[in-house]
Amino acid sequence: MKEIATIILNWNNADLTIRASRKFLEFEQDKTSIIIVDNGSFKKEKEKLKEYAINEKFIIIEEDDIENSKMLSSNLFEDNNIILFLRKNLGYAAGNNRGIKLALLLGYRYILISNNDVILDKPILEKLRDILESNISIAIIGPKIVSKSKISQGPFGKPGLVDSILMPLFYPIILLIKKMIKPKYKKNKYEYCNISFVYRIMGCFMLMKVEAIAKAGYFDEHTFLYGEEEILSEKLLKIGYRIAYYPELYVFHFHEESTRRISRNRKFVIQMKSEIYYFKYYRKWNIIFIILFVFAQMTMSYLWAPILDKMKNFKR
Repeated sequence: MKEIATIILNWNNADLTIRASRKFLEFEQDKTSIIIVDNGSFKKEKEKLKEYAINEKFIIIEEDDIENSKMLSSNLFEDNNIILFLRKNLGYAAGNNRGIKLALLLGYRYILISNNDVILDKPILEKLRDILESNISIAIIGPKIVSKSKISQGPFGKPGLVDSILMPLFYPIILLIKKMIKPKYKKNKYEYCNISFVYRIMGCFMLMKVEAIAKAGYFDEHTFLYGEEEILSEKLLKIGYRIAYYPELYVFHFHEESTRRISRNRKFVIQMKSEIYYFKYYRKWNIIFIILFVFAQMTMSYLWAPILDKMKNFKR
């Protein structure tokens, strides 16, 4: 039986999900099964996924079927790809949790959480799994994440007052100072390392030990979108696990393609709710720091960001 189940969450973007799934079938078919979790998409999008599932011989199950442990213990599911249809959009955390718990029921040892806007161009799972197996303290590992413009995304340190409040409040001044005192080109410090232990990696591509995630209590379902990686990192670190980053391997991430249907203002509101929850309950920030944080993020999003965008367009 394969040890890895790859979970791809879909919400009204069947074409993107099918593209990602095909890349896994092309490069990792012998290493992973695929579990596509449809998060309550519209009928037209569901039909696209069902057509793809039939053509590629995926097993189609509904949310209620997860409770049928007798059915799920059947050999029918062994090493087969699955599409799970949820009744409504549960968000990132809860949607992925349904996929993780299904994989746990089916006996998989490792879970890969992959966004549908991630693209592989070669096999990488075997090496990442070997690193996880070699160190009992590692719960999650991720490769280098490369954007459309060839820029590395992550990994990240623990967010504090400087980067969460001071930086967005005084961004132009800090940016100018950094340009004056630092060389124009500076590599990400993690790129010099073979394996680094970090606070968190990009949530778009994370290979996890199922046992560790279950011990941590899975993703916190109080968040709908954004902030999941920070919260999961806090939960894992508290029980003695570590998060690893391995830049010798990479995947491409076409950032925000998976959320392009959500308006900018809506994204900001959702993100603020998740970040406030994280800082309040996992970092124990008081109300003063949280108010300052919200004000700083609003300043960055609605003042500095539009000005910087205009400056970039002017230079072009």
